Amino acid sequence: MDFGGWSNAELEQRCREETSNYLKHVTHDERYCFELFRRALEKKDQDAFTAIYKTYEPLVRKWVRSHQLRDQVDETDLFFVSDSFTNFWKSFNNPDYPDKFKNFSQVAALLDYLHGCVYSCITNYWKSNYLEEQLVSLEDELDRIRPMKLHLDGAINSQQLWDYITQLLPNEQLRDLAQAVFILEYKPADIAKMGGWKDARDVSIALQRIKRILRRDATLRQLLEANLSDSSDDT
Repeated sequence: MDFGGWSNAELEQRCREETSNYLKHVTHDERYCFELFRRALEKKDQDAFTAIYKTYEPLVRKWVRSHQLRDQVDETDLFFVSDSFTNFWKSFNNPDYPDKFKNFSQVAALLDYLHGCVYSCITNYWKSNYLEEQLVSLEDELDRIRPMKLHLDGAINSQQLWDYITQLLPNEQLRDLAQAVFILEYKPADIAKMGGWKDARDVSIALQRIKRILRRDATLRQLLEANLSDSSDDT
């Protein structure tokens, strides 16, 4: 079939229709989608790749959510969707393999490759951020920080410590969450009921992010050790 007169938008529309049929396991024609992939990956057509992204984003998001490590990484679904498509694009733009697309003759094979990008994206993120940290539980980290609650009213260094912690956190939602956990000692399930969070799992993922931020800061470790040392001297 000659697609010379077809625009990317026209191909995208037909591709969406055929993809819907494919996912329903009914008869479908993959030629429209394959032509979009060809333009995007072989001809380096950015508009065609944008059409691919929009067409398959829901499927990739589903793959992200079903990954076995999804609950152990704290980034959003959108982060991993975007990263997966980026790696997919880069793989076909590797100058060492200029004819890589010619190895693919079916959309199913291209989707399998994209699925592999999702898998490696999340797995590599988990390895780089959590493989070492999984040895220390979130509750262990909270137990190290909670003692400063006892001294916030009177100890200047403890107030400075808390101020520093809030400066490390990138947004108001995480700062409020840190206060609820470290100062008020609320549990994730209780925090979720207060609004602003989908559920306790959503809260727990954010707590993991806070933990990662705090554990990586050398200055905080020094301040925390000094604060706990002062607390010990007072007893």
